[in-house]
Amino acid sequence: MDETTNRIIKKFEIETKYWRFSDLSKQLYKWFDLFNKHFFQKKLKSPVISFDRTRSNTLGHFVVGRNSIGLKWNTNINSLYIDLPLVDTLATLLHEMTHQWQQEFGKKKEKSRRSYYHNLEFRNKTKKIGIPSDKSGVTSYYKNPFISFLKDNGVSINSQLLSEKQPAVMKIPAVKKIPGMSKLKKWCCGCTNVRVAISDFQARCLKCSNKFVLVSQ
Repeated sequence: MDETTNRIIKKFEIETKYWRFSDLSKQLYKWFDLFNKHFFQKKLKSPVISFDRTRSNTLGHFVVGRNSIGLKWNTNINSLYIDLPLVDTLATLLHEMTHQWQQEFGKKKEKSRRSYYHNLEFRNKTKKIGIPSDKSGVTSYYKNPFISFLKDNGVSINSQLLSEKQPAVMKIPAVKKIPGMSKLKKWCCGCTNVRVAISDFQARCLKCSNKFVLVSQ
């Protein structure tokens, strides 16, 4: 039932006229299927891709469990950054697909729909795919097989961003911060989320004893 509902929403998104995200949604659903086949052996269920505006330090997120209207497998692309180069938007989609994979098949599940802990299992998976993530969910470069897969499917790669020492490694330019957005950043210990403005937040949760880590995706 969940997957059937999502496919109906997918059809609605793609075919809706005069909606600014219609063409992008069509493109991302196509790439979801390509990534699902190539990197996840078609294991992932049909998602709902949304385009809500979220924090300026977040390119996208995957909703753990069900979203606010009860849908499963919801990946959101931050509408603040829909004009980024296609390769970056696709990397964001693939990052969130890895969250979906971990929820369905990983040994270490996310603890709640607000807990995005990029643990070792997640980081190993993204590294294998070619979009390596650190503990905060930040990817600073792309590599094969991600780069070669995009090239094979007609995506133009900016050769100026390829490393001279390692041609198969692509550096990622810093994303411009959107003016007027909050300076508060989200930190998570695994059971609790807090938002603080300082960049070097050092604290440990009294409930679970874990150290708070910065959440960026």
